[in-house]
Amino acid sequence: MSQPPEALPTTDLPDDVPTLQQMVRELRAALAVVPELQAAVTRLQQQVQELTEQRNRNSGNSSRPPSSDPPWRQRPKKPPTGKKRGGPPGHPGTCRRLQPESVVDQVVVVTPPACEHCGQHFPAELPRRRKYRRWQVVELPPIQPEITEYQLLARRCQSCRRRTWARLPAGVSRRCVGPRVQAMASLLSGACRLSRRQVQALLQDLFGIGLSVGTLSALEADTAQALAAPYQELAAAVPQAPVLGVDETSWREAGALHCLWTAVTRQFAFYRLDRPRSRAACEALLQSGTDADPEEPPERPAPVVITDRYSAYGHLPPERRSLCWAHLARDCRA
Repeated sequence: MSQPPEALPTTDLPDDVPTLQQMVRELRAALAVVPELQAAVTRLQQQVQELTEQRNRNSGNSSRPPSSDPPWRQRPKKPPTGKKRGGPPGHPGTCRRLQPESVVDQVVVVTPPACEHCGQHFPAELPRRRKYRRWQVVELPPIQPEITEYQLLARRCQSCRRRTWARLPAGVSRRCVGPRVQAMASLLSGACRLSRRQVQALLQDLFGIGLSVGTLSALEADTAQALAAPYQELAAAVPQAPVLGVDETSWREAGALHCLWTAVTRQFAFYRLDRPRSRAACEALLQSGTDADPEEPPERPAPVVITDRYSAYGHLPPERRSLCWAHLARDCRA
């Protein structure tokens, strides 16, 4: 006789074990979150890529200036040409040229006291025909400022008994410095971009001229007023140039952020400071020094403008605009 099969053992499940329906619901809820997580991962990957590209930007693959490059960035090296260092055979060497004796201020004749080989002393008189080597040393002379004092006398009239004071001669500055000091201070602060404190220290250390910061500021204003006429001449020449290289950069003036625009030709470079960085500022730069009606045709063709791909230049027609190849090369390297 066959025996009945043994019954499966039964175990009592704890109360906290989820049922099949609960597990299905939790799985569906987890699957619903997956697209959101995938979108977040994609967004974070794009952000990491953008930050990485921003971190790797330098003057070689972006419009950033070379001064912003980190110290550890190495310049791209040129491929070796296989040639030896130095000039080729037969190449004339270069050395410091001596100035002619006509411009030499002082000549010092130096004679050896004794023979360096046997120690025999040389006679005191020099031979008529002698050989010598020339060695020139250039030195700055001691700089002593010229101080001119104008003593303005007073005369009393015998008729009305009133006093009349003499006036300064024509051409004498009303400031405490002359035109050369004013030009030097303006050059240091304007072209060399030194602060007023640095200009003050430099004038004191090199020339012995002590000026206050307020005086330096007043000299800058006087220089700007004196250069107003030449500036307007350059402004009038900008629309007349056949080709212009135009660019802009941020510029802080009087605590506010401005934009410094420049138009460069083969003959001059014109700068214009404007508050907004926009198309209107670009048009104002290209129309500097002109009062003509924009609806009337110009007397001569408008200049061809070389720019980057900033949107402010987008209003220029294609026949008047040329892209800067340096920017394109940096973009390709990026």
